[in-house]
Amino acid sequence: MLEDADSVAANLSGGTMLAAKLEAEMRRGMKMHIGYVLVGQRSTTLGRVSRAELTGDCRRVTHFIARASLGAYAVVANSSARMGAAAEIFARGAGASSSSSFFKSTTAGEKAACLSATSEDSAPPGKCRAPVKLLLAAISDTIMAESGEPPLEEHRPLRCPARMVRSSDGACVRTRPGAPQMCVMSDHADCARQCAAGDARSCATLGFMYESGKGVAVDGGQAFRYYQQACDAGALDGCVGLAFLYSKGRGVHPDPARAANMFRDACERGHARACSGIGQQARIEGNGADAIRFFERSCKLGYARACFYAGSALATEGKEPERALRNHEAACVGQDERGCLAMAGMMLSGLGAAPDAMKANHVQGKALNALNQSCASGDGEACEVIGDFYDGRYGKKVRKPEKALEFYQKACRGGRGDACRAAGVMLENGCCAQQDVDR
Repeated sequence: MLEDADSVAANLSGGTMLAAKLEAEMRRGMKMHIGYVLVGQRSTTLGRVSRAELTGDCRRVTHFIARASLGAYAVVANSSARMGAAAEIFARGAGASSSSSFFKSTTAGEKAACLSATSEDSAPPGKCRAPVKLLLAAISDTIMAESGEPPLEEHRPLRCPARMVRSSDGACVRTRPGAPQMCVMSDHADCARQCAAGDARSCATLGFMYESGKGVAVDGGQAFRYYQQACDAGALDGCVGLAFLYSKGRGVHPDPARAANMFRDACERGHARACSGIGQQARIEGNGADAIRFFERSCKLGYARACFYAGSALATEGKEPERALRNHEAACVGQDERGCLAMAGMMLSGLGAAPDAMKANHVQGKALNALNQSCASGDGEACEVIGDFYDGRYGKKVRKPEKALEFYQKACRGGRGDACRAAGVMLENGCCAQQDVDR
C-alpha cells in the first residue's frame, strides 16, 4: 500500500506525474493498493553499462532495463487504509466504477491466466504478459576501469529518494529513526550492524561473504549462521544460501535431498542462483540434459556464473559448440571472468566460430588482469581461477605448472578447499622442482 504522493512517485512508473495528479486526494486520506501476480522474469547478465559503449543518439538515455518481471496487476485507490490480499485487490480493480467508493482503478493482465502457467513454460500465457516490475540500472558516464572489482552477484535496485529506504519487497518506504536497511556487500561492518538491527537481506549478504570469502576468510559455520538467520526472517537469498551449504556440506552435515527441495522451491519463485543449484546437482548425478536446462534457465534469469556452467556442460558433452560459445559469451558480458577465459579458449581453437586470435587474446588478457587484481586484494576464488587457467583448464596451450601451483597455494591460504587439493596433488606428483608429499 502506498500512503502518500512521495511513495507513489518513488515506486511507480510515471509516478512523478501520477503523484502530482493525486497529491490533493492523498492528503485527504486516499490510499493506493497494489496487487500483482508474477509469472516469470528475464534479466540481462550486464552488470554495468558505460555511455561510451552506447551506439546511436543516446544523449538523453540515463538507464537500461536490467530485469523485467511479467504477470498481471491491479491498482485500486480508495479512502480505506485496509484491504485484503491480492485477490481482493484484483476483484475490486476489475469491478470498480465511478459510483463506487473504489473510485480509481486500473488493471493489466488476468490473474487466472498467470495461475495457469507452469515452471516448464518457455513463455508467459497470452493474458499474463504485463510488465509488473522493471529494475533499472544507471548508465555510467565513465568506462568501467579494468580494476577487477568483483561484480555483484545480482543487480541492485536503484537508490531510493532522500529519506526513503528499500523495503523487503523492493518498494521505497519512508525511513524510521533507527530502522535497518540493506547493506553493501563490500562493507562487512555495516552488514553486521544492519543484520543485528533486523535487516534479513543484510544477514543473507553476510552469509554469502563468509561462504565465498568476499572480504572475509571463508567460514562455513558463520555462513550457515547468517543464512539461517536470513531464511528464518523470510529472505529467499538466505534460504538459497542454506541450500548450497547443505549440498556441499559446508558448515553443516551434507543433506542433498534437503538442498534439492530448497533449490526447487526457490527456483520456482524465480531465484536465479537456486536454478543453478539444481543444475549443479543434476551435473553431479550425471544428468547432463537437466544440468544444461537449469543452467540456461538460471542464465536467462541473469546469473552470469550459470551461463559459464551451461557452456562448460555443453562443451563437456562435445555437442553444439555454437551454443556453448553463446553461453560463455553471456557469462563474460556479465563480468564472470571464468566465462571470458572459456570464451577465449574456444575462439583460439575455432570452436563455435571461426578462429579469432586478436579478439580472444584481448578478452583473455582483460579477464586475467581483473582476476590478478582481485586475487591481490585477497579474493581466494579469483586466485583459484587463475590457477585453473595456468593448469590448462581453459586451453592446454597455456599450461604453466609453476604458475598454477603458485596461485593454487594463494587460494588455499584464502580458504578455497578445491585449490588446496589441487596444490596437494601437484606437489605429490613432483611438480615444480621436487616432490613434497607432506606439504
